[in-house]
Amino acid sequence: MKEGETFDTGVGGQVTSEGGEVVSCFSNTWDVFNLKTCYDKDNEEIVFTAFVPDNTWLGIGFGNTMKDVDMILWRNIEGEAVSRDLWSTDNGTPDEDDV
Repeated sequence: MKEGETFDTGVGGQVTSEGGEVVSCFSNTWDVFNLKTCYDKDNEEIVFTAFVPDNTWLGIGFGNTMKDVDMILWRNIEGEAVSRDLWSTDNGTPDEDDV
C-alpha cells in the first residue's frame, strides 16, 4: 500500500496509509450528520471527528441503557461548536463526566 492510498473495506470503512502507518477509519452518515472514527496507533486512541449542522447535536452512549453510561456529545448552536464528555446515572440529562 502506497503513501496516501485508500481502499474501501466494504462496510463503510476505509484503510489509509499515512506516513507508512496503516490507519483504520470508518465514516458513517445519517441524514445531515457525519461521524468519522479512526484509530491513532501512535497514541493508542480512538479519534472521533463529527460534522454537526447548525442548531443540532449528535451524541453517542457506550452502553445498553441510560444508566451508568459514558457519553460523548457534539453540538453546534449558532456556529459555536462544543464537545462534552458526559456520564449518565439514569434517564434524563446526563452530567459532565469528572473523570
